[in-house]
Amino acid sequence: MRPALPPVIAARLSREINAVLKSPEARTQLEGQGWEAVGGDAAAMKQRIAADTKLCGGVIAMAGLATGAAAARRRGDRVMGRRTFTSGAAASLVSCAAASARMWLRYQASAWEGRMQRDSQESMNPTPTGSADSPVLPGRRVVVGAAAAAWLLARLPAQAQAQPAGKGVRIGWLGTTPLALHPFGGAFTAGMRELGWVEGRDFTIDNLYSEGHNERLPALAAELVRRNVDLIISSGSPATTAAKGATSTIPIVFLNVADPVASGYVATLARPGGNLTGLGGLGTGIAVKELELLREMVPKASRIALMFHPTLSLHAQLRPELEPAARSLGVTLRPIELRSPDDIEAAFAAVARDRIDALLIVGEPFLSAHAGRIARLALEQRLAAIVPFGELAQAGVLMAYGVKLDDVARRVPFYVDRILKGAKPADLPVEQPTRFYLTINLKTAKAIGLTVPQSMLLRADEVIE
Repeated sequence: MRPALPPVIAARLSREINAVLKSPEARTQLEGQGWEAVGGDAAAMKQRIAADTKLCGGVIAMAGLATGAAAARRRGDRVMGRRTFTSGAAASLVSCAAASARMWLRYQASAWEGRMQRDSQESMNPTPTGSADSPVLPGRRVVVGAAAAAWLLARLPAQAQAQPAGKGVRIGWLGTTPLALHPFGGAFTAGMRELGWVEGRDFTIDNLYSEGHNERLPALAAELVRRNVDLIISSGSPATTAAKGATSTIPIVFLNVADPVASGYVATLARPGGNLTGLGGLGTGIAVKELELLREMVPKASRIALMFHPTLSLHAQLRPELEPAARSLGVTLRPIELRSPDDIEAAFAAVARDRIDALLIVGEPFLSAHAGRIARLALEQRLAAIVPFGELAQAGVLMAYGVKLDDVARRVPFYVDRILKGAKPADLPVEQPTRFYLTINLKTAKAIGLTVPQSMLLRADEVIE
């Protein structure tokens, strides 16, 4: 009786190979011109290629299970061994099945192309049957065996070294900007490395982002679930809402979330419950503090623009809290909507029309990716602006007050590590920020003709000169 793959592995294998067979490259090969011209049965050939591809993936899967189990027996650790060969084989199937499919498709296309050329030549100058010049299609056992052998030769040394139980873990990133462009990215991979997780060896990242268009996030979250990732990292409330709506079983670690409890992500900060936990809980208080700092920086400011996203839960709570604070400071707030990167120029145009004295930009996940653009527009209007992310002050915005994304990124790996080792998100308390940084860009202050009060320079955590 032939051994069967575990259901979870078999299901993932089927999804991945079907995805390969439906890829543009596969369609080009499977629906290429010329098969019917050779006199063959194109439909039968397509079925044969699909069957051989699936067979190859199955052989590789069983080989991965066998080598993982052997490594587990050598370690004498049944639980760790089970986790190792299950996650390791599942991850290997993705790349190996795809590689096998592409190899088989390319070989078949090349062979058929050669056969068509040969037939064309033979119609003018027949070649004896069995000639050494005649292309020969490999038998399916040869191709499958070669693919499996090549994979095992490359894979066995790594298995023999008893890699961590998390080998092959697939992490999903869901945000508004690519992880590579997010200030979080480098610090996260460095933090994972400190805990023994090396990207490419122990885990891979599925990087999905909305480019600042929040309406795309639900579909992206559903795609991560379809890919069967082991864990999702969501940046910002819109991404976290989308991830929560897409799955109630895959662990989700969130960051840059203002109020996890009010947003319905967790039951309490101490005992989250469900499948979400992470870092957040800034609340509305930080925006009030930013308004106070901005007024201190520009004492003569009487009209201050508030750029915000009206449909975000935290931003909707801001105006009732900020308006009393503004009145006590003797300033008038001018709300300006900023829903996506597409609105940035229009928002600054509104600032110019209304003759605004200073600008408060509420935290949005896409701000960091457009830091230079925002800094340039503020500088063009000689506008004093405050933002919640220090990265924007580095780019040229006058000042920033808030958490450092590096600090956040160093804590996210703690959650990821604990969850991948068996901890439940429901039992991991949400961490709130304990340190806020005031960053002042003196070069920008000089460019817009602003003298920074000495009291503020003394309180600043970072001064950019």
